[in-house]
Amino acid sequence: MPHLQAAASPALDARQLGHILAVYDGSPETILSVEHALLLARRIRASVFILGLYPPLDRAADALAIRAAMVDELIAYIHAGRRLGLDVDAQCPDEVSHGSVERFIADLHIDQIVVPKVGEHSRPWTAALVRDLLQSCTVPLVICEDAPPEAAP
Repeated sequence: MPHLQAAASPALDARQLGHILAVYDGSPETILSVEHALLLARRIRASVFILGLYPPLDRAADALAIRAAMVDELIAYIHAGRRLGLDVDAQCPDEVSHGSVERFIADLHIDQIVVPKVGEHSRPWTAALVRDLLQSCTVPLVICEDAPPEAAP
């Protein structure tokens, strides 16, 4: 299970006010989710945890290649967050379920989750997770529909 983390500075940790989880599967909708999470984190001085979702190995012949590409994308988000002065971490677990997300929420002290709006073009594994979270989640969900507003100066 790839786990990626940018080095956090003690000064950054001392001023953090929250923890945001963003759902990411490489789709345009989840790219917006991550962008929203990074901008929100910058405004409220929060850390960001990006949960990478990729197709189950039995559903896509190229799932391993998709996962490798996703790890590269998550590394790029970690570096982008660092340039914004944020503590960003990411992980691509082998399986993601409502229960595993609840464990991430508890273990990482997540205050809110940023998810994409589910539509007809959503990836099925991401849509299923978002629908489950909408039914019952222990923290507030932010649903992204549009491009994030520009970052405040």
